[in-house]
Amino acid sequence: LAGEAGLPNLGGTKVKLVTEDATPTATEDAQVTAGNAVTKMVSDEGVQALVGAYDPEVTEAASQRSERYEVPFVNADSPATFLTDAGRDWFFRIGPTWRQAGEAFFSLLRQQNVSAKKIVILHSNDKAGQDIVTTVGELADEGGLPTPEQVGFDGTAGSDVAAAVQTVKGKKPDVLLLYSTPATVKPLIQAFAAAQYKPKVALSFSLGYISAQDFAPSA
Repeated sequence: LAGEAGLPNLGGTKVKLVTEDATPTATEDAQVTAGNAVTKMVSDEGVQALVGAYDPEVTEAASQRSERYEVPFVNADSPATFLTDAGRDWFFRIGPTWRQAGEAFFSLLRQQNVSAKKIVILHSNDKAGQDIVTTVGELADEGGLPTPEQVGFDGTAGSDVAAAVQTVKGKKPDVLLLYSTPATVKPLIQAFAAAQYKPKVALSFSLGYISAQDFAPSA
């Protein structure tokens, strides 16, 4: 497609990128922000395909709305298992699910002969967090491992996650599995550092990891 400007098999038609921020706010949840963003792009901008939307709950709401419009929704960055399980006709995933990531992780543990007698899941108390709990529980059961213990926390911005980290530290798990919302990635990393806690083996299903300089102490 790089030889000339535009798509050669569509008469040189050019692709136009249209973006909308669907981040939930204190007054509008993902159903509202994502739904409004999709409606604006499809109805006002005339978009013919959607790509997104990073956060699992935003992706769910956006893909629900795109399904109504019968507009293809391509997802590569929201691995929540429930997005595929919804069975939408216009939703297409091109990346792995959390279950696939978990299968690879537990396979690696077996290959390395890592003890997994005690598994703890640290997760936000939302639909995505519960999806992780269900997925990991199924994988543990299928692998003959103990039922994972759970430690939940509030995944909204500004919540105190330090207590949850201390609880996990006290449980002394062999394996720690983590899911945090994008808003709580940085606070959790800071809480682990403050508690001077380094898990033996850990896997994060989380979104929102950014560059190291964002975690550097201020001058």
